[in-house]
Amino acid sequence: MDSIQQKKDRLSELLHKVKQQANLSGRQLAKRLGVSQTSAQSYLDAIVYPGAEVRAQIARAIGMTPVELEAYLDDVPVAPLQPLEQIKQDLRAMNRSDFQEVAEVMFERILNEMKCKP
Repeated sequence: MDSIQQKKDRLSELLHKVKQQANLSGRQLAKRLGVSQTSAQSYLDAIVYPGAEVRAQIARAIGMTPVELEAYLDDVPVAPLQPLEQIKQDLRAMNRSDFQEVAEVMFERILNEMKCKP
């Protein structure tokens, strides 16, 4: 199996999981993704691998960043931009309102990952 087919298959699995967990019809999934119903079905069937712009659109629609989706499709972990110890130190030093905003983003991401991960 070539790498493009593997990516098609991983995207298909992910979209099936999103569709099932959100109890969406094919039409509703297409609307959420911002693509035609035919395109959505071709992604679900692992026939078509969308271009970078559409993949970024799909990522945002399912609560991932484009980088996270690409890493998922490539089956590689997303490398942190900073060492974990530096991130923890920055969080400890952060003012309350900034920390609250970060916490909200983290909570949203955790919820999205629980909904979208196969």
